[in-house]
Amino acid sequence: MKLQESGSTQFRANRSQGRISDVVHAELENYFAHMNGHEVDGLYDLVIAEVERPLLQCVLFHCAGNQSKAARVLGINRGTLRKKLQQHRIDNNLGEEEHEHLANGCQSRLRSMNR
Repeated sequence: MKLQESGSTQFRANRSQGRISDVVHAELENYFAHMNGHEVDGLYDLVIAEVERPLLQCVLFHCAGNQSKAARVLGINRGTLRKKLQQHRIDNNLGEEEHEHLANGCQSRLRSMNR
C-alpha cells in the first residue's frame, strides 16, 4: 500500500519502520546473550508470533475494528486477516475494559517509537 499522505507523514512512517527494526535487532541480541551458548530452535516462528499479535491488535484498534480497513493497512486480504485473528485468538468485539487496555498499550508503544 502506497502512502497517500503528505511528505512529513511519510517521513514519520519511514522513521518508525527503522526504529521497529532497531528494537527487534536489540531484542534478538538480548535473546542470544541470555541463551549462554545453548542451541536455539524455531526462532523464526517465535519472532513472528511475538510481533504479529500486537501488530494485528494495534492496527485493528486504529481502524476502529473495521477488518476491511485493517486488511488494507496491513496489505493483506480480509480473509487472511480473519484467519490470523483466529490463529491468535484475537476477538474483534472487545469489551470496554479490554478496548481501553489495548488503546493504552498501542498508544504507549507508538509514543516510545516516535521519540
